[in-house]
Amino acid sequence: MHHFIGGSHFEDKGSFFIRKFDLSLPLGDIHQIHGVPPFRREVFVTLAQQDEASRLICGITFGEPGAWTSWPPHQHSKDLEEVYCYFDVPSPMKAFHYSGREMGAFEHIHQVSTGDCVIVPEGYHPTCGMPGVSSCYFWVMAAHRLASRRYDLAVNDPSYPG
Repeated sequence: MHHFIGGSHFEDKGSFFIRKFDLSLPLGDIHQIHGVPPFRREVFVTLAQQDEASRLICGITFGEPGAWTSWPPHQHSKDLEEVYCYFDVPSPMKAFHYSGREMGAFEHIHQVSTGDCVIVPEGYHPTCGMPGVSSCYFWVMAAHRLASRRYDLAVNDPSYPG
């Protein structure tokens, strides 16, 4: 049995490499802090925009307990799809993955815990942990085309402060 978290079309661009997971790295292109409380999160990029690859960008996000991640709600529907695979959210505790196609409205609120994956082909999508729970996930973004393999294409939902 094969298990896949995310993938994309290979366009003969990329090479084999290993990026060691090391949160003691100084802040920079690979180890990052995004947002401010209650939206602060720590990100470790496993396959960065500047790394040689065809269409994927990947990383690991660690939210703070009870706080939002990927806030403000954002979307990159015309350029990228995304998969979130949650870890360190032991059941019965939960994190929540919000998703919606329209500004200012969430169509779905997914209760997630360790091992759950949410596929985001389009729309706005933030996450948060219940009190005392961090929203932690491995994410994979797949660009629809080579030119879309970039971080700066997210469009924030102006309905929410952030």
